[in-house]
Amino acid sequence: MGQREELYRFTEGMIHCETDREGRVIYVNKRLCRHSGYEKSEFLGKRCDKILLAGTPREILDQIRLRVVEGRGWEGLLRYQRKDGRHFWAYSQASALTQKGETVGIAIIGRPASPEDVAKIELEFEIKSIQEKARK
Repeated sequence: MGQREELYRFTEGMIHCETDREGRVIYVNKRLCRHSGYEKSEFLGKRCDKILLAGTPREILDQIRLRVVEGRGWEGLLRYQRKDGRHFWAYSQASALTQKGETVGIAIIGRPASPEDVAKIELEFEIKSIQEKARK
């Protein structure tokens, strides 16, 4: 395994990130900063899909966005990219942030994924990533 592919072990607690409507980070909790290797200031104002979920296939990110906008929410495993290039997996839930009945952003919370869950989804992510690159 290369440095960029090396798995980081996320083993305890909950991570939490919130974005505005354009996907820019407006809130992260301390645990997410610790596990990702980024400082809070490095997250704020940056697009979540470019910094934190950089290893996630666009198809999955689009599915999350669509389900949240429709008010259905999304849950499943996500691969989070660390500052050092390693990644970790978390069972995550995404839901709409609303004000006065209007969606103003997305909240994502996550907890550690089991090795069994990771083994099941890792191949799916790799296939989607390869298909995405082939379409470009």
